[in-house]
Amino acid sequence: MTVPAEPWLSPAIEIRASDIAGRGLFAREPVAVGVRVARFGGRLVDDAELRALFASSSTYIDTISIDRDLNLVLPGRSDNGYGNHSCDPNLWWEPGLWLTARRRIAVDEEVTVDYGTITDDPDFSMPCSCGSHLCRGTVTGRDWAVPALQRRYGHHWIPGLLKKRRDVVPALRILEMTASDREGFAALVNDIHRAFGFSFDPDLDADLADPAAFYQHVWVLKDGDEVVGSAALTPPRERVMTLKRMYLHPSYRGQGWGRRLLATAIRAATAASCRAIRLDTSERQSAARRLYEAAGFELERVSNGTRYYVKHL
Repeated sequence: MTVPAEPWLSPAIEIRASDIAGRGLFAREPVAVGVRVARFGGRLVDDAELRALFASSSTYIDTISIDRDLNLVLPGRSDNGYGNHSCDPNLWWEPGLWLTARRRIAVDEEVTVDYGTITDDPDFSMPCSCGSHLCRGTVTGRDWAVPALQRRYGHHWIPGLLKKRRDVVPALRILEMTASDREGFAALVNDIHRAFGFSFDPDLDADLADPAAFYQHVWVLKDGDEVVGSAALTPPRERVMTLKRMYLHPSYRGQGWGRRLLATAIRAATAASCRAIRLDTSERQSAARRLYEAAGFELERVSNGTRYYVKHL
């Protein structure tokens, strides 16, 4: 594995006094979902060399566990090292030791990462005062094995923990939604809306109370018991169905699950002898547009920031 010699921190981020602990990193300007905020770099050492460094150094050593018997030692006290922990962080890991925005980050918001996604040191334990409603109270080197955290962060872990996680996470499944999935379905929709800056609308979101009353089909992607993706089709009108609630939790994007959910809906509409599927999506959702266009949906029109598509079957 190769890593850059020096860390990188976005100019949109600066160091300030933190209510979580000491000093932290804060956004000087808004940061959109998925934007790269920091990258870690330094020198790779094995466990024996790291122990020798700790034993011989009288100064703070900033380090991250990369893999079994492989550690990254940051050069001195880098600005990246001031990132504080949160049990509900707004940053998470991407390949290449990048930290990207997990959700939209507002001006003056502290940027944080979950330390549980960084280490599997069984001796590591840290009291937490992040103030999040998800606060675990104590962060440990065993948190990577907690099923709720595995589901929450998906593939967003340092490389070594990602390998370990894949050994224990149950297989994902696309299923027809049941009554027991209703709460998870609504939570997924609301989380996605918040990430894109949308708010709950009692008229537009009335289907969340009773999806079966609105849709011919609702599918959910489940990771264990958690709903992490969805797709729905309205009853046909003049042999045309409308695709709705096509959502995927950020942790599960880029793994082909969006294509599988979409293919499931297309197969169902075809089996129902429909002649077309229609859908609409926001201009902001560029990844969704690429997915639909790759599946053969054609743009019909654009109106007030919404794109309307059709696929002829």
